[in-house]
Amino acid sequence: MRLPLLPLLLASFAARGALGFQPQGVDPYEVLGLKRGDPLDAATLKRAYRKAALRWHPDKVSEEEKEEAEKNFIEIAWSYEVLSDPARRSQFEASGNANTGSGSEAGRDFS
Repeated sequence: MRLPLLPLLLASFAARGALGFQPQGVDPYEVLGLKRGDPLDAATLKRAYRKAALRWHPDKVSEEEKEEAEKNFIEIAWSYEVLSDPARRSQFEASGNANTGSGSEAGRDFS
């Protein structure tokens, strides 16, 4: 029986508390190889996610690339999460920040 990768990946991140995580300086469109302004339907987004996830899956790269692959794989999962949620996507496009205020540090200025 083949299980879908995305639900397992999201469950793994949720268990680690990574759903509130946002990689610094990461553009989700760039990570998934998409262009801003192009039509973005669910099939296009899923295709881009799968292509990037298969390319950077930590189990599918050489030992020399493993650390970079882990970082990229997390960025890919985060990018898919942001772009697949209309509210988070519009928030990211407006502010460059995809956090919705659910995290303890969201919306606080620590400067």
